[in-house]
Amino acid sequence: MTSETGLERNKWCLFFDVCSKIEKLSAELYHFYSDVFLDNPDASRMWKKTALEEENHLEQIKMAERLTTEIDMVMPNGLEVACGIHAKLGRLVAGVKHNPPDLITALKKSIEMEERLAFLHMESALRFKNASMQQMFDALRASDREHISALKRQLAIESLARMEMSG
Repeated sequence: MTSETGLERNKWCLFFDVCSKIEKLSAELYHFYSDVFLDNPDASRMWKKTALEEENHLEQIKMAERLTTEIDMVMPNGLEVACGIHAKLGRLVAGVKHNPPDLITALKKSIEMEERLAFLHMESALRFKNASMQQMFDALRASDREHISALKRQLAIESLARMEMSG
């Protein structure tokens, strides 16, 4: 292995590590929201389902890191984008645990974070030489889009209910 290849491998490992931390924080946030919003069973179930899916993503990323030996390329700013998302998500988790938001705010902030994750998985992520690994990351992108849709549906439901109550 040349030193350049070793440096690239270290970059991949760091990228996988940051992505794992992001998925773990996302799951932590969504489990927290599931507990905070227990008085709204539909919202609580949606948060729990999303948290469990994030935990599944974490396991997939760990598996990819163990199995991947050939990565075609890391997008130039992928690691930088991942680190920025991780930092912002860490601040969000700490903030909401100290001062839990209302449901509408929680949904809006979660949509924003999921859109950033979708961007990371789509535009800034790794490109694999192995087709099955690429398909796994493509599935993560599809899951991000599903999370965004579920969060937006819940936001629409909650916003409509709030308008009806105030009207």
